[in-house]
Amino acid sequence: MALFDTQTVKAAVLSIEDKCIEIKSIQERCSISQLCTQITRAKCRYIVVRTGRFRRGLCGEKQVVVLVWMPDDAPMADRVEYKAQASTLCAQLRHVDCVVDVTDWNEFTHWRIMARVSELRRNKTDKA
Repeated sequence: MALFDTQTVKAAVLSIEDKCIEIKSIQERCSISQLCTQITRAKCRYIVVRTGRFRRGLCGEKQVVVLVWMPDDAPMADRVEYKAQASTLCAQLRHVDCVVDVTDWNEFTHWRIMARVSELRRNKTDKA
């Protein structure tokens, strides 16, 4: 059984606009297929994977993000497996650029993600 099914996992589809994060939808015990549907519908550019608490932050660029997280008390083995599954999920969705694992969501995290997305885009261009 996929970890998204067995853990109480929340998936929030976030729209970043005017330096503000608006939570569009939250679903508990979200399966990978449900998460795929939400991500595809939202046309996300990247996925942020984190474990534990969620903190609001400010972001500058208009982007759509899927933020996936699990409880603070989840065992480390589950966290590793969870991140691996998120990476697999990301690989299945062509329009998602990357999976980033973060501990806090804030403006610094946002710029770190944007730098990673830019790096991935450069690599794609270089290979073409």
